[in-house]
Amino acid sequence: MEEKTKLISSLQCEIMELKDMNSMQADEYKKTLKTRLSSQRKEFENVNELSKKCEQLSEDMKTMEKSFKEKIKLQEDQNIKEIKQQRELWQASEKIKRDKWIAEKTKIIKDQTVKGLEPEIQRMIAVR
Repeated sequence: MEEKTKLISSLQCEIMELKDMNSMQADEYKKTLKTRLSSQRKEFENVNELSKKCEQLSEDMKTMEKSFKEKIKLQEDQNIKEIKQQRELWQASEKIKRDKWIAEKTKIIKDQTVKGLEPEIQRMIAVR
């Protein structure tokens, strides 16, 4: 019976050691799990923060794109007005040049006609 008692005692000691070892492993596992969960929470927060930054950047890009489109439209409208004014100035200038050219050519033709008819006029005057 003494042997059985020793065996039981020995087994109980071994069970206690195993329980202690199991307890230490459980504590270590909990500690590791806690560290990993903390790390994952931080990563999750970082991902959320980056997601918010991306959304903000996207909104900023849309706002800037809209602003640039408006500026381009204004510039195009201004360019169209300027081209129209330049065309009108050019047309007015060309009309003045044409009118002046026509006046000069008309004067030349009149002068040539008078010179060409002068001998005939002189002859008609002489006949009277």
